[in-house]
Amino acid sequence: MSVRWLVVDYGTAATVALVCGADGVVAPVRVDGPEELPSAVLVNAAGYVTGADAVRRARIDFDWFRPAPKLELGRSPTAVRDAAQTLRRIAGDARPERVVLTVPASWPESRRQALADAAVAAGLPTPSLVARPVAAAAYCALLPGREVPDGGAVLVYHLGAGGFEAAVVVRAGDAFEVVAADTNPTGGLVLDRLAADRFREALGEPAHDRRGWMLLLDNAREAREALSRQETLEPLNAGAGLLTRGELEAALRPALAATVVTARSALAAAGLGDGVPWLLTGRAAATPLVARLIGGEPLVLRHPRFAVTAGALLLAGGEPAGLAELMLDEQRTYAVGGGHVTTTWRATASTIEELRRRYRLSLPDHAEHPGERWSRRRDERGLRHFHDITLFPAAEPGAAGLGPARRIPDHLPTVVREDTAVFPGPN
Repeated sequence: MSVRWLVVDYGTAATVALVCGADGVVAPVRVDGPEELPSAVLVNAAGYVTGADAVRRARIDFDWFRPAPKLELGRSPTAVRDAAQTLRRIAGDARPERVVLTVPASWPESRRQALADAAVAAGLPTPSLVARPVAAAAYCALLPGREVPDGGAVLVYHLGAGGFEAAVVVRAGDAFEVVAADTNPTGGLVLDRLAADRFREALGEPAHDRRGWMLLLDNAREAREALSRQETLEPLNAGAGLLTRGELEAALRPALAATVVTARSALAAAGLGDGVPWLLTGRAAATPLVARLIGGEPLVLRHPRFAVTAGALLLAGGEPAGLAELMLDEQRTYAVGGGHVTTTWRATASTIEELRRRYRLSLPDHAEHPGERWSRRRDERGLRHFHDITLFPAAEPGAAGLGPARRIPDHLPTVVREDTAVFPGPN
């Protein structure tokens, strides 16, 4: 398949990509259905296994498992081969004319070159490299009311799986430049270990081997992400108490507070202070405690990886406006009937027809209903789970519950309402 652009954000835990065809149509890359490919690889006598297949195989051949090759790029000769396998898998049968890869702003030339070498080893054209915070700042140009003005600055706070990076980005016309950056070893993997220590009894004591520890960390990550969306979580082990957001935050606070100190040091190095807006990227940045530690109203990108790839495409000369999504700040959680309901509204430039196609691929476990709805109900560990997505034309914002005070930007033709709920199960 011939495409004009392939833009890849190769992450520590997962890799995502966008393709742009000659017709200008931009779409996320899907590997076996999901829009995100685990970056892990497994190599044994039979060869390489990548993505979710590698994660599953690790249950049997854990000694051959490499969960995060990105951490070794520029440091281990095998990491280039490992990364090449993931890049080849994410490219699939695409034959791109140009390839763009995003990289941390703080990476030295040796690590940048190692990632570029991996792309070439994967059979791709020599890539252009774009600093991730620069791409994130460029993406802000697609968000009405959030643009970085000419001469203005934004602090990009990136909390990914492998670590933390703060970068001050200044705009000069259509160009963006990192003027200061600082790093901290805290990342999602560190937060998972802290969560595992705090909730060890509830998550399950691991066997004394690497496989058992990996399972505990996987459980801890799921618990940490769930407690970013809700206040309590049922334990995996019978007899253990509820996992609570307050307990989790007590365990994570020192590490997350250190990232805020690092970010403020980057601002000071740039000669800037409190007036600079903060842009939060990386999956772990959605932890509610992060925004509270920062104070003010930082902008949290709910789809940070596609925001970064869309920004990189924009900087490289593509036009990703069709993918621009704005997560509205109308996200509320209600206590209902002994459980909770969280409602989120998102406006998107994608048309209803485009979203229909996307949801049919990404929500195979949901039932599709008349009236642009997908829903899923399931029982799990005595709880009733509910997930519902409804699409509305933006011309009818009242129907989406946005209210008359919330104006939908003209170029965003669709509003998505997403409801999630957990209730006690039947007695």
